[in-house]
Amino acid sequence: MENIVNEQLKKFVQHLGISIREFERNIGTSNGAIAKALKNNLSIGSNTIKDIFYHYPDLSAEFIFKGTGEMFNTQLIIPPKVARKVYISPEPAMAGNPFGYITEGNEEIEHFYLPFLKKTGTYAAFRVQGRSMEEYIEEGSWVICRLLEEAAQVLSGNVYLIATRSEGLLLKRIYIQAEHRHKGLILYSDNPLYAPFFLHNEEILKVWAVEMFLKTDFPPNTDKWIKDNLKAYIDTLSI
Repeated sequence: MENIVNEQLKKFVQHLGISIREFERNIGTSNGAIAKALKNNLSIGSNTIKDIFYHYPDLSAEFIFKGTGEMFNTQLIIPPKVARKVYISPEPAMAGNPFGYITEGNEEIEHFYLPFLKKTGTYAAFRVQGRSMEEYIEEGSWVICRLLEEAAQVLSGNVYLIATRSEGLLLKRIYIQAEHRHKGLILYSDNPLYAPFFLHNEEILKVWAVEMFLKTDFPPNTDKWIKDNLKAYIDTLSI
């Protein structure tokens, strides 16, 4: 017999884009409890249900218990009141060991709250050094990153911040080649002046998914077509 709560909870976790294991960790329940219930079509305990709605207050009870209506009680996917905590990476201390002490609940690290981050997890902001990811991510901008729980979450073509044993932090795109996946990953840059290279799995300590980036300044407009049209308009302007 179909368990509506279990089926709707699967849809919710899928919408968050995280694994069941990570979802359990986010709500503070016993590791494997929800996964076991979903796998065996067992009822989820009332205390676990309370934890889910406590951590996701805008999740619709009608959606979970009846399978009807919208997933959220509001039109915002992630309303500001459940903004994610983002730790700020110190400079230059974090350059060699960002994975050592950015952990959930560590109040000693400077942090801020940012809405509109869809996925739960541990977030950190890192200042970009170097020009390998230009033209899109420029030196001096900030990347907002989410710590991945499992290597299987890495998707080919996306931008990641990889903490390595010998090279420190590497901000790169990742290319996954099936026949070499068990050995490592191919890293490449948006700037064609930087050559791609292979990074062995034993070099990888942590992987952060880049969810967004922030620029501290706006680039000047150098488009000749726009400037010529603006000049033509000014020449004909009569006020």
